[in-house]
Amino acid sequence: MVNLILENKKNRIFKFFNFLLLISFAWIVFINTSYFFEKIIFGQNEVFYDLKIIHNSLIEILNGQDTYEIFPPYFDQPTTSLPPYLIMIFKNLGKLNFSTFLNYFIFFQVISLILLFFYSYKLFPLSNIKYLYPFIYFFCFNFSLGIAGTIVGNISVILYGIVALGLIFLHKKKILVFNFLIFFVSLFKFYFLIFYFLPIFVYGLKYVKSICIFLFLLVLTNLYSYLNNPELYQSWVNLLKIQTSRGPDNPWIGSDITQSFASVVHTISKFFNFEFYPSSVASNTFYFFITTLCFISIFYIYNPKYRNTKNTDQNLIIMSLGLLIIFLFHPRLMIHDYFLIVPVYYFFVKKINFSLNKNINFFTKFILLFLFLCVQDSHASLCSMALLFFLIIYREFKKRKPLELK
Repeated sequence: MVNLILENKKNRIFKFFNFLLLISFAWIVFINTSYFFEKIIFGQNEVFYDLKIIHNSLIEILNGQDTYEIFPPYFDQPTTSLPPYLIMIFKNLGKLNFSTFLNYFIFFQVISLILLFFYSYKLFPLSNIKYLYPFIYFFCFNFSLGIAGTIVGNISVILYGIVALGLIFLHKKKILVFNFLIFFVSLFKFYFLIFYFLPIFVYGLKYVKSICIFLFLLVLTNLYSYLNNPELYQSWVNLLKIQTSRGPDNPWIGSDITQSFASVVHTISKFFNFEFYPSSVASNTFYFFITTLCFISIFYIYNPKYRNTKNTDQNLIIMSLGLLIIFLFHPRLMIHDYFLIVPVYYFFVKKINFSLNKNINFFTKFILLFLFLCVQDSHASLCSMALLFFLIIYREFKKRKPLELK
């Protein structure tokens, strides 16, 4: 039997809960696969919806239209948020019929999925679950929607495949290649810049210089785009302001830590019989304060100066911790953003000894894996990552050295 939790196989209670976890997960796979085929494949849902939006935007640009212009109430006017410099570069693809455009997308998406699985198996010890892992990959973290995410045409699948390739190079200490790949994906979605935390966290501050070069190139790219077509660029900026504004009814906002903060404040205000929802300024101030404090603190605790950065096993552990922090503080966490964090979470839960007491250790792992595999809720991923991060920091505070995996 597959042991999702590494503990004493002879203990009947452990075996029972391991079996319970497997059965519960099998049920999740069944009901979500059924839903996927019933509602997505054979239902009324439109497949590759996001990709059609991109294709329509390219056609609009070819016809001289401002593809970013939308009007109140905004949310019923789908349009792309790709930067204007990319829209101008790829606009001739709008001359293709959609089926041909779709074939190109599927080709790159398949390559990206191959890269994502290669990253998982290459860097993380998954040999004990190598056949079960594809199911874990697509059905954990409420990620069953991630299967649907592969047929809505969201380019995040392709971008995370490129980041996965970059992480393999980062693990081999090919920092320049990693920095270039992050620069490339940041041209599509600027918040991918958060991944520049990793080379600094793993290998030290000496790599800040090379990161600054790529940041400067990104600024130059945007400056050139603005000077080339200021009206279109300003229209894109206005669209981003609408999409990133923090509000209870904004469909473009994910389930990230900032939105959770705003939702908690809003819920507490209703408890005291008045309506209050934090402004975007307040929410973003909270985000930047918490993120900066956490990133600096974690870097100080696990400073590369105090460890051997030539130890590839230790570098993988530190890189994994960096990824956990990045996704915990992801500025816009959506269901299609989990492609990289799945093997990291499983790796930590399997390897870390959370307590010297075997029973406590087992049930801690069980709870973490149950949240990871079986809880189907939009906030389950953030909750499980936050709990795992808290346990790591708590053990570090207790001088238990949780990242010295044995």
